[in-house]
Amino acid sequence: MLTKQNARLLTVTGLVIVLFLSACDSLQFVTVPVNYDAKTSLRDSSRVLIINQFDVRKLQITNKKNLPVVKAAAYTAIKHAETQLKKLPKIKVINVVDSVNLDITTDSISDLAKKYRVNYVLALTAFTDDIILAGIDNNVPYYSAACDVNFMLYEDNGLFFKKLHGRVSNPQGAGISSTLIGSIVFRPTVHGNQPAVIIAAQDATQDALQEYLPAHIEHKRPVFNDAIFQPAVKELMAKNYGKADTLLTPYLQNRDKFIRSKTAYNLAVVYEAEGDIESALKMADLSNQIFRNDYAIAIATDLEQE
Repeated sequence: MLTKQNARLLTVTGLVIVLFLSACDSLQFVTVPVNYDAKTSLRDSSRVLIINQFDVRKLQITNKKNLPVVKAAAYTAIKHAETQLKKLPKIKVINVVDSVNLDITTDSISDLAKKYRVNYVLALTAFTDDIILAGIDNNVPYYSAACDVNFMLYEDNGLFFKKLHGRVSNPQGAGISSTLIGSIVFRPTVHGNQPAVIIAAQDATQDALQEYLPAHIEHKRPVFNDAIFQPAVKELMAKNYGKADTLLTPYLQNRDKFIRSKTAYNLAVVYEAEGDIESALKMADLSNQIFRNDYAIAIATDLEQE
């Protein structure tokens, strides 16, 4: 039961939140680039051989028009792996896969490593690519281009290996049928959606190799642009992060807890932009400790994953 005391407490809390968020009209958005290092690395100056161990016949594709598209998508996965690995410093890649026939390499890994003088052998071992029914909303079917890809990364001795799995399901929009049976009968085909199938193969390969690849993303962060923060925000927008830090830090001692909370949040954005994730998370947590707010919660969630 909601007592008068609780009602007053809720009213006061609501007013406090309104007061804190009243500066929303003074928000400025800044793009913060974040670079992630690869979680795992290949040995320096390594050579990688790419082969195919995937037998497309196991998919038992009955639609002859779909077969060449799936084969092209499987080779796209292999080619994308080659492209991404070549971006790694001091890594040389040799791709011996036939793009037309997608022939299977049956030689032993150790023999291949000796023949091509490589440190690693990356093999495509399984692949599926399809247009699937993702769901039905208000009798409208929605589809996705789904792809599963499996690679095996072998050491040159062939004894040690690591399984790499990638999967994506890219939304493709609504279908033409308004019934469940119709959505199955008139389901979009692989050969009719080749561009989407190819993209899904690339995305799934990226997912499979993600721990070996550095990543770059950009966050669009809101920052508090109250009058007292505007000089610091101007420096932040100009990427003068040290100057923004200097201008903001004194406000951590302000008597107004809202100012202190906003300052800590803005500093979290500054430190994230500098790549100092530890300090950014510390400031986001401090902002929440002073006054819990959605902006600090959101950035803290992202920072914990960075």
